[in-house]
Amino acid sequence: MRTKATLFLFVLVVALGAVAYYFNREWDVQRTATASRTHVLGPDAVDLDFLRMDFSDASTRIELEKKASGWELVEPVRWPANYFAVNRLISDLQTLERESSFAVEGSTLADYGLGEPQGLLTHGRRGEKGVLKIGKQTDVGGRLYVLPASGERIFVVSDALLRSLRQSVEDFRSDSVFSIPPPEVRSWNIQIAESGNLRVWLSRDGEKWKLETPVQARADKAAVESLLNPIHSNHEVERFETGLTDLNLLRLATPDYIVAFEGSGRREALLIGSRVPGQPPESNLHFAKLENNPTIIVVKADFLDDLNNAQLRLRDRQLLEFSPAELQSISIQPGGRTSPIELQRLENGQWQVVSRTDDFRTSTMPGDSERIDALIKELQNLRALPPTDGFATDAPSKDDLANKYYLASPSWKITLTERPEKGAVESQAHTLLLGGMELDRVYAQAGAGRNAARSVYRVDRGLADDLSSEPRHYRDRQLQKLPEGARIAALSIRSLISDTPHVSVELASPEESWDAAVSRLPEARRQPVHTLVTRLRDLRASEIVATEFSTTVPNEPGEQPWTWILEATINLEGGAGQKRRFRLYLDGYAGGSELLAATPDLNLVFQASQPFIDAFAPLVFERNDPGPPPPGADKPPGTANDASEGPASAETPPPTGE
Repeated sequence: MRTKATLFLFVLVVALGAVAYYFNREWDVQRTATASRTHVLGPDAVDLDFLRMDFSDASTRIELEKKASGWELVEPVRWPANYFAVNRLISDLQTLERESSFAVEGSTLADYGLGEPQGLLTHGRRGEKGVLKIGKQTDVGGRLYVLPASGERIFVVSDALLRSLRQSVEDFRSDSVFSIPPPEVRSWNIQIAESGNLRVWLSRDGEKWKLETPVQARADKAAVESLLNPIHSNHEVERFETGLTDLNLLRLATPDYIVAFEGSGRREALLIGSRVPGQPPESNLHFAKLENNPTIIVVKADFLDDLNNAQLRLRDRQLLEFSPAELQSISIQPGGRTSPIELQRLENGQWQVVSRTDDFRTSTMPGDSERIDALIKELQNLRALPPTDGFATDAPSKDDLANKYYLASPSWKITLTERPEKGAVESQAHTLLLGGMELDRVYAQAGAGRNAARSVYRVDRGLADDLSSEPRHYRDRQLQKLPEGARIAALSIRSLISDTPHVSVELASPEESWDAAVSRLPEARRQPVHTLVTRLRDLRASEIVATEFSTTVPNEPGEQPWTWILEATINLEGGAGQKRRFRLYLDGYAGGSELLAATPDLNLVFQASQPFIDAFAPLVFERNDPGPPPPGADKPPGTANDASEGPASAETPPPTGE
């Protein structure tokens, strides 16, 4: 039953489709016939590829042909046509409607200006041509008499047709030199005769540009497009030179410059020759012509200075192209060291530092995200400097690499590894070598994947100065961060020299606040102690000095002991009785911005942070108060109060007998 119903519905759909097709075809035929009766040219105006306008009172005829690249003006000068002017004319011809008509038989053509018409419009398509004769305008009503190629009937049409046909050569001629839209340009060629016919070839690679010659390298997209767009989009013809034909005289037989664009299956090349004589140099007017086009033009070539050294100006000065978010690891290998320092990004996004000793022992420590992010930013912004001299060489010899640039045995080797792209098996690796230094520059090579680094660059040596061969340099400088539920219950500072307590404060009860506890101290100590408690909860170092605790002050002559010990009792979260003692040994402080500290609980020696120093210093650094200055000490010599000048004034008491 279902099969019969399905078959019936299928037959019904086919029948309805056939009916619709039949009637639609009939309607199309009817529409075509109606259009043929109302439109002067009818189907002859469809797919036009040739137009010629001859007017008896015009000095030149205008002839247009449709080429593969678009409409072209053939006469009176060969040049690309104005797209909008031509399409407007074609649209007017396709929609030209007759308002009335009458038979030629029995009419005198001269009465309608058609015996010797004022103009002829020759239109063609696919090799077939027809002529539309343009007669005179009607006495009233703004109408025009025309006679199609059939010659059987005279049509009366709107005289707007006359205005469309009688446009000037300038209206039909494109002012633009290039017609390929910039987004469709796939490659760009520059040839400069003065540089030994140096050829610079750039090609578009997706959204990016790359140099193909004279060296294969990434191109600076912003620099390329900032030069390409003004040359391509805004460049117009200043004037056409119809009386000049000697290409050798104009330096166009072997042009000074050739600028060519390729795209949309075609090529457009501009040949630029000598300056136009009699013009000031700043005008930058040059003779030029399009390739395979004999017409000589004058263009304003303001961009020529930018084309010189284009291989340097347009080259991407950025050495490494990578995504910071996709980095998996950074390997830093100092020269002469067999094992690198590895900075590894964990699954949670945090970094860890992995180092290996000469006896192959491995140690790990938390990484300093702030410092590592700053390093990544430096690597991402590393550029050849200065812009025109940052590219030292693209073909270094082995001897130069070893003895001039010192890159055969680099001082630093940095390898960046990104996550594998979707569907890829191997990770993308980028390698940077840093070699010899000159003042504020360092020689560098960079490569990605299996591409060997060849070109040598000059880069800012700030990166090399910021690198360190010590793994601790990249260790996290946040040493301790107590959880919200943990509380510091007591704090003391004791002198290790005299073994005497210096500061001691303790919470009277678990509920007491530190505001209440420090109120029992002398006023000068309240705020520093309160700040120290806060800093101990989130203890940070300004620099890690050693990753092993030392019982004496490092880097001091002899075994100099620590001066102070700071001890804190920490009540841990999760229940009474769970306590932890935290010890911090500190060097003597005599002012300044450095204070060495060590903690056996974290097995570290470090430089204290400035906020910690600002809180600790007032508690241990006591300045001797010299007391008030003697009377007259701040007076300049020779004043009335100066005893050397005579007896004291009446307002100054005489000295005592002491």
